[in-house]
Amino acid sequence: MSCALPFVGMPPKRNSCIDDHAIGFNPAEWKRDIASPTLTWHPSLDSLPVWHDSPGGRTDLREISRRNVFDLMAPASTAENALYGYVASAVWGSGQTLKLRLLAHQVLGQNVKDDIVKSRFLRADVGDKLLDAITASRSDPVGAFVLLHGKDGTNGKLSGVRPSGYVPWLGSSFGTKVLYFGAYESLRAVQLRPLILDANVITGLRLLCPRLVMDSSRPTADQYKAYLELASQWAAAWGTEPDMIERLLFAYGKDPKDEFVRSLLP
Repeated sequence: MSCALPFVGMPPKRNSCIDDHAIGFNPAEWKRDIASPTLTWHPSLDSLPVWHDSPGGRTDLREISRRNVFDLMAPASTAENALYGYVASAVWGSGQTLKLRLLAHQVLGQNVKDDIVKSRFLRADVGDKLLDAITASRSDPVGAFVLLHGKDGTNGKLSGVRPSGYVPWLGSSFGTKVLYFGAYESLRAVQLRPLILDANVITGLRLLCPRLVMDSSRPTADQYKAYLELASQWAAAWGTEPDMIERLLFAYGKDPKDEFVRSLLP
């Protein structure tokens, strides 16, 4: 069930809201624990600028933006490219949050317990599976979601049958980031385009479109499709792009008192 566009006024400029949407991270911490860094860590991540909001003037923190991740994902035509892109999207999505960083490492094949890395071996097929999902998302984002997470969004835990593209530890929060960065800019505006769907976006959806049913931790493929359709409808009505809707949902879900988002609400 759809909801009316909740935003008013002129939509924000995409380059400032999307391209410049950045987060700080510590390259040394990421490379210390990552599996097979020569295959997963792109050297350009080390030369990104110092984080503009770095506390105490720290120079060890770098700044990664959505534009940086898009640029790394653009050539994702090999398993190696897909791994570089996944890691960049995970860095952007995790920043300095230890729990998320360790989860991102587990997707690559590590067993992490109590902040101690037990194994640094890369899963043999993770790059190929990520590439297959990215490739599928460039023509069928919902089908790519099913490939990674199954129709029920549980990675096969309910049905007992793992989806063909199943990657251990890869949930829809990280998975949809891979689909978004790997395919969004390659699709024409008239097509349904992949978007990020994480806990903050889901909270934003519940606040601004309560009628849209959405599981909090394991959204289904049908729910993902409904979200993509809604974002596309809102974007068309507002004269902007679907990922601008996702960006505002994310900000509002993270902080309902966000002054910028509230300035765009009636």
